[in-house]
Amino acid sequence: MQSYILTNVAPKIEEKASDSKEFLSEYVAQWKNFSLFLFSMKKLMVYLDRYHLKTANQQSLTETSLIIFRKEIYTKKLVQLRRAILSEIQKDRDNELVDKDLIKEAIQQFLYMGFDKLA
Repeated sequence: MQSYILTNVAPKIEEKASDSKEFLSEYVAQWKNFSLFLFSMKKLMVYLDRYHLKTANQQSLTETSLIIFRKEIYTKKLVQLRRAILSEIQKDRDNELVDKDLIKEAIQQFLYMGFDKLA
């Protein structure tokens, strides 16, 4: 999972780092892709989660994957993500055309990454 994040997710987000809207758009898109990937993997790995990991008192694969995403992407891009969200909000206040759904999704992801401070 960590290699997937480092080779597929991180470089695509880094490419768009220069513009706040493009960065936000790519970040949200990568989050959605990762979430879909994780959901698919969760369905495949239910057996491991249910039997092997609980017996060994380990976190589920979903929790582990989210912790890796938070460590490798979210924490490294936190300041840039916050600036991009605030920049888009300021553009909206200045009556510029912005994608409010994009801002909403970015804020939701921002809040979701706090998932009860697991790690």
